[in-house]
Amino acid sequence: MKRERCNNEDIEEQNSEHKKKRLVLQKETKVISILNDDTAICNYFPYFLSRDIATEYYSTLKDSVPWNLEQVVVFGKVHQVARKTCAYGEANTSYRYSGTQKNAIPFDECPALLAIKQMVEQVLSKQFNFALLNFYENGTVGLGPHSDDERDLKADHVIASVSLGAERDFSIVGKTCSYSRQICLSNGSLLTMGGKMQQNYKHSVPKRTKVIHGRINITFRSLNDKTK
Repeated sequence: MKRERCNNEDIEEQNSEHKKKRLVLQKETKVISILNDDTAICNYFPYFLSRDIATEYYSTLKDSVPWNLEQVVVFGKVHQVARKTCAYGEANTSYRYSGTQKNAIPFDECPALLAIKQMVEQVLSKQFNFALLNFYENGTVGLGPHSDDERDLKADHVIASVSLGAERDFSIVGKTCSYSRQICLSNGSLLTMGGKMQQNYKHSVPKRTKVIHGRINITFRSLNDKTK
């Protein structure tokens, strides 16, 4: 799919709208602790974006992002992934996981995504240089239990996950403990995973066949500088 960049006037107009949205964001930010066991931290911001703003971003990204299907390698076998993906980031960033490598499209080629990134960074007071986008067309598309513990990620990094579109369940299970919890990620919510969560827990998005609408998930990440 051909990527088309917005001209400067388009970007300036969109940035003006995003500034208004950030004012609403600051007033309604609320955080719920999902997990905090002295080693792992998971926080949930149910009202990170209003429903209207989140729905607008969902439509924009759904239509403008060059989605693609990918293949991953699990236990030496190649599998076709049902969900569609795309990666954005700073110049020359790439992320390797499950036998596939995602080379990033520059953030400035997607003003809507860049605006969301800036809002996430504002709320969390953290910087991110990469974003992996997943598009779940309906509830028949899910994501199995896994940990984001690849070598490309900075040590003890925080992953910030923004949900747009249909509500989907998010499950967390302990690797060596009996902890298990499931929450529903709402349209416009933000979930953060930090500390030793990736080392000690797995997370997943279970299939839900009754869900007929799509969902976009954006996970902002901090990758190691490969030039050093």
